Amino acid sequence: MESGETRNLSDYLSVLRRRIWLIAGITLLAAGIAVALSMVRSTVYEASTTLSFENPALQAGGVVGAGSVDFFPQQAAAAGAETMTRPDVLKAATEDLGGALTPDELKSETSVEVDATSNLVTAKVKAGTAEEAAQRANALAEATQTSTREDARNFYRDRARSLGDTPEELVLKARLQTLALVAEPAEIVRPAEVPDSPASPKLIRDTVIAVFLGLMLGVGAAFVRESLDRRATDPREVQRRLGIPLVGYVRKESLGMAGMSPNGSGRVAEADLESFRILRKNVDFLGRDDGLNVVAVTSPLPDEGKSTVASWYAYTSALVGRRTILVECDFRRPVSASRLRFDPKPGLSDFLAGEAEPKEVLRTIDVQGRGAEMLPVIPAGETVAQPTEMLASPAFKDFLGQLRKAYDLVVIDCAPLLPVGDTLEILPQVDGVLLCVRLRQTTLDQASAAKEVIEHLAEKPRGLVITGLTRGRDDGYYGYYSSDVEAPRSSKESLR
Repeated sequence: MESGETRNLSDYLSVLRRRIWLIAGITLLAAGIAVALSMVRSTVYEASTTLSFENPALQAGGVVGAGSVDFFPQQAAAAGAETMTRPDVLKAATEDLGGALTPDELKSETSVEVDATSNLVTAKVKAGTAEEAAQRANALAEATQTSTREDARNFYRDRARSLGDTPEELVLKARLQTLALVAEPAEIVRPAEVPDSPASPKLIRDTVIAVFLGLMLGVGAAFVRESLDRRATDPREVQRRLGIPLVGYVRKESLGMAGMSPNGSGRVAEADLESFRILRKNVDFLGRDDGLNVVAVTSPLPDEGKSTVASWYAYTSALVGRRTILVECDFRRPVSASRLRFDPKPGLSDFLAGEAEPKEVLRTIDVQGRGAEMLPVIPAGETVAQPTEMLASPAFKDFLGQLRKAYDLVVIDCAPLLPVGDTLEILPQVDGVLLCVRLRQTTLDQASAAKEVIEHLAEKPRGLVITGLTRGRDDGYYGYYSSDVEAPRSSKESLR
């Protein structure tokens, strides 16, 4: 879709539907990475302990030095948090653990959180086992409590010694000496317990997060891929881009299938037949003023469905009694003989070279309907060295003029427009053109280039045929019979 167009919810959902495998792949990849990392990562347990802190100066009644400042509880907690990571506290804790790790190692495995509304501090300590994590957390809590206790009591003891022998000082000294014996600035509110499960990896949690992130990344990648992918993916977008009347859809299962055999024994799925009935009628509307006697079927590049469209269009036209002939003018990669089980020679090239008579190049297939009994077909014949010059020859123009007089409809299977110039010699001589564009293969730029080539010729009716619709993805486009089973193929060759 062009950037200048307004997108609606349906357009975005269409992008997600077209890119569902990309999204699913990225999501599964993210989940797989999360599972793999969880499998290879070392198991880590985390134990937590909570302490409450109180300013030692306030325990002295605010009558000495720093004690005159009235801290808020959270300020005491912040000071206590700094104490827990002091080198001397960490050293004491590691010594209590038997020297199994250094103070720096213990600090790297410890995180301290301060409660902003109280004087509580929580320390979380990690280790390789649950028991070891609890031991480290409790050792750190006890070392913090011991260190703050010693600091506070030494503080009160020193202040008491500095006082004189006046009656007032003796009373204060007695209070300070009492605090030097009982002060507890830090209290362990909740000792660490042995954790029941590891803190990491958490397989379920990590996988869920990875799936969510992968899904978001996949959706983003889908829209980026859509913006960079110039292939035609939406029939409505192709029609808007080209501005050519849409005359029909062809599903992917129909490509490469002739649908009929020389003796009329080939079975045709109703879905395939109905789609080409619709195409035939829509082409009739294109030429409703003057009628279309000669119709060329082409495509921007090979493998886009033109040969299938040409053969089925001719077949369904014969079904309603119209005198129709199918002529293969793609000398470079002919397929009609192999699909319809004809002898490839002699063919049109042999006739134009003067090496065969008209009756020798004509083949017929039975028509299973109430119209014409036979559909004449002229295969391309022998591969020639200069196909463009052969199609530009007076012999071909005379040949096409004779077909105009003999048949109601001449359907010409032409070569692709962009890689070779063969079709440019044919288009000025026809009454209408059908351009086949295959979804998820033809790019929008290629389709536009083919349209410009056609527009350089004299103005004449043009019809767009969208090929390659797939079941489930494009069901809404090819109608009532889209759920029919796939028809048996009369040829295993792929469509050009």
